[in-house]
Amino acid sequence: VKLLLSPRQSRGFTHFNYDQAEQIFQRAIAADPNNANNLGNFASYMTKIRQNHNLAEQLYQRAIAADPNLANALGSFAVFMTNVRQNHDLAEQLYQRAIAADPNLAYALGNFAYFMTTIRQNHDLAEQLYQRAIAADPKDADALGNFALFMTKIRQNHDLAEQLYQRAIAADPNHANNLYNYALFMTDIRQNHDQAEQLYQRAIAADPNHAHALSNLAVFMTDIRQNHDLAEQLYQRAIAADPNHASILDNLANFMTKIRKNHDLAEQLYQRAIAADPNHADALGSFAVFMTAIRQNHDLAEQLFQRAIAADPNHAHALGNFAVFMTNIRQNHDLAEQLYQRAIAADPNHANALGNFANFMTNIRKNHDQAEQLYQRAIAADPNHVNALGNFAYFMTTIRQNHDLAEQLYQRAIAADPNHANALGNFASFMTTIRQNHDLAEQLYQRAIAADPKNANILGNYAGFLLARKRKAEGLERLQAAFGLRLPQQRSLHLELLYYATIHAPDRYPEALSTLKRLIVDGVRSPGWDLSGHVAIAREHNDPRAELLAQLAAVISDGADPASLDRF
Repeated sequence: VKLLLSPRQSRGFTHFNYDQAEQIFQRAIAADPNNANNLGNFASYMTKIRQNHNLAEQLYQRAIAADPNLANALGSFAVFMTNVRQNHDLAEQLYQRAIAADPNLAYALGNFAYFMTTIRQNHDLAEQLYQRAIAADPKDADALGNFALFMTKIRQNHDLAEQLYQRAIAADPNHANNLYNYALFMTDIRQNHDQAEQLYQRAIAADPNHAHALSNLAVFMTDIRQNHDLAEQLYQRAIAADPNHASILDNLANFMTKIRKNHDLAEQLYQRAIAADPNHADALGSFAVFMTAIRQNHDLAEQLFQRAIAADPNHAHALGNFAVFMTNIRQNHDLAEQLYQRAIAADPNHANALGNFANFMTNIRKNHDQAEQLYQRAIAADPNHVNALGNFAYFMTTIRQNHDLAEQLYQRAIAADPNHANALGNFASFMTTIRQNHDLAEQLYQRAIAADPKNANILGNYAGFLLARKRKAEGLERLQAAFGLRLPQQRSLHLELLYYATIHAPDRYPEALSTLKRLIVDGVRSPGWDLSGHVAIAREHNDPRAELLAQLAAVISDGADPASLDRF
């Protein structure tokens, strides 16, 4: 999760004896009860250090009553009203009063610009305010860093953003927020991972308890370096620094699900994240996916998706994943299409939503021209999006029969992520069915299984590969493993596994044929899946069911009418 840095509430707090500092504040205010500067600084202290928000609010009010034009106190109180009270109308009034009192107060101008971006979405005014802040103080590291973020996320002016980051770090070489945001930029925009790692390390050296930097370095260590042990240590440090940070808890829950496969701990972390912030759309959406994919608790998953979208109606990721849920679990294709459209309207460059919508348009609507356009948009938005590249490769093979382009796309997908199990597995199938390069296909299957040993689809496909190569003992071992790991919603996979069992091990799986029949009656198919090698083995062995097995293959993969099975 990429987090914008929050505006600072005050300046000058360093690591010292906070109890002694509080005593000094109290003595100063006792000596001069109407000193607006002391009251405002004590209010900032009570917010930032003590988290005593009620007392902080009283102190801000006293400071402004003592001096209605004290710009620093007005600006800090505006930040407080935004971050703590969520009273955005009052916050905006306070920012306006602060800037009226001091038109060149860079601190207030920069924070008001941040407010206009994140709260009001008035980007033109935000840009003007950032420019005024930097003109007032060309070395204001906060304003420079936040303006760099704005130029990246809002304007997509990456060259100017990089210049602003460099100016911000030159102004304050130990500004942890700017260092870690620049690290994100170097990873996501420049793909300069070595410099990104150095910047993360500098951020954490500047502030060893900077929860955001620790968490994002953990993400980096997982996604880029594949150093999962270090990533886990960094997550633990981040949560120790901020035990109730919903985004960090959510990220660690995702890590525990995808990397450690510790689903019980993941579930606890998701629950903690949502308890910390009941309206955290990322955590709600991630937990919904977990409840679908891992727990198969679809009713709770649906409730979580609805909560995520209620919390953020323009959350493209939650909208896109809810669309997948509506297609795969509820078979509500009309609602799914509406959700995809909302996701892409919210973020026209959301590669995941675009790629999944392309899958929907191909598989559900059979609108292949629109699907192709959506795949192209997804890859243009993220040229290294492995799922989009791999699915587009499959599309190019099965729909367009453009096998050369498909192969290039598979190669790009695996170059982007050499351990992406699905891309490796699909490329293995391509190498078998299209290129007949069985040696390379086997290498790819083995790499895919090493990357994800519990992927039932890959294990099932590898079982089919081995059985078609007449390696029966190995194939049946993989087949049994795939049966054990298959999820209930993987009905096409179940159909394929039952077919392999019916041909190669009818004695071991005596119910396979009758179960297969029920699935066919229910409309389950596996279009385009090559079963010819298995039919050939049945005929070679003079299996008395050979014609039945051949017709079953035609129904399963070639679209033959199920009524053609009646004669059997």
